[in-house]
Amino acid sequence: MAYAGATVFVMIAGVAVLYRLTERFGFRLKLSALVLCAIMAFAVNFAAIMLSPYLTEQHYIRLGVLVTVAAALVTMYNEFLLNLDDRAAQKAVAALPLTEAERAMAEPPPLTETAATAQTKAVTESVMTFGALSSVERIKALRKKAFARREKIEKIKEQNADFIEKSRMDDLAKRREEEKHRAEAEEKKRQEDLKRAKEQKIAAQKREEERQKAEREREEQKRRDEQKRLELEEEKSRAERLEKERLARLAKEEEEERRASELEQQRKVAEENRRREERERAEREKRLRELEEEQKRLEDERQKREAAKRLRRVKTLDELLDDAVAAKGKGDKPGAVTALSTALRLYADDDYAPFVAIDMANIFKETGDYKAAVGANLKALNLPAVKSNPDMRAEFDHSISYLRRVDEILAKHGAAGTPFSRIPAWIMREIEKT
Repeated sequence: MAYAGATVFVMIAGVAVLYRLTERFGFRLKLSALVLCAIMAFAVNFAAIMLSPYLTEQHYIRLGVLVTVAAALVTMYNEFLLNLDDRAAQKAVAALPLTEAERAMAEPPPLTETAATAQTKAVTESVMTFGALSSVERIKALRKKAFARREKIEKIKEQNADFIEKSRMDDLAKRREEEKHRAEAEEKKRQEDLKRAKEQKIAAQKREEERQKAEREREEQKRRDEQKRLELEEEKSRAERLEKERLARLAKEEEEERRASELEQQRKVAEENRRREERERAEREKRLRELEEEQKRLEDERQKREAAKRLRRVKTLDELLDDAVAAKGKGDKPGAVTALSTALRLYADDDYAPFVAIDMANIFKETGDYKAAVGANLKALNLPAVKSNPDMRAEFDHSISYLRRVDEILAKHGAAGTPFSRIPAWIMREIEKT
């Protein structure tokens, strides 16, 4: 109950405040429409509570429908009241007497004396008749008279419009005639102006041609004078340029001769220094070669003496092979090669001779002397055991091709003389691919 009372109080206060605001700002809103709006809001509020106590989707939909219906009813009611007010206002306006502006709009053209007398008589009669009527009849008569006056005003307006249109057409015809005479006069004046302008243009063209001819003559004379002056200046500048070029050429020749003499002197000094350095280098290289040859000769003699000492004790192939194995184990590869080559020479007819050649080629491979290894395999091709065995001969041919390929690829990469066991892996891959 308290909730209903509070709701009614808030609605009454809201209606009063809203009605004052609409009056202040000039909105067309009727008080009865506001009261109806408050009643509808009160009804919608309690209807929503009665429909569903929980805020569900259906509750919101029903509430929206109720609010929409209430708003539509209030809007239609307000429009109905406003239409009633508009019709009443139109009736009140129709009943009002003519204003000064209406009388001015309804002012007819000047009347003749007879028409003025008749109009005065009619007005006098209407006034006398109007004074004899009662108050109710007087109001009715006033309204009827107002409508009659308005109809009369419309007729007078139409008559005035016809009169004004006729006057406008007469003025238009008069203005057209005046414009025609004015246009003829202007055309005549324009023709005279064109004739005078043409004559002036011809005279101006003649003066312009004479002026241009004189200007061309002056320009031609000025051009000839300028050309002559330029030719003289060009001749003078050409002579000066030739003289400068001659002097520059002489200076250049002197400079070139001086530079050539200096270069020749420097070349002679450099040539002398180069020859002296070459002689010194040749002498150094000669001494180094002599020392190397002497050291090599002494080493060869030592190795030969040691090999001869060892060979003097060798009696059989097995002993020579044992000597080669012992020398290899000590790192004496020349001694091992000497023992193997002696065994190959003394026991070439033995069936084991090809294997001696293979051992000797392997020693050359380990020292990086691939040409010597190829030579050892070539000698093995002449051994009786190899000649009588085609498979063994094919193996030696394959070994010879392989060693030659290794030597070529190492030389291509600047690694000639590299022992076979120390060849880089990337070079070995290239060797194996070819």
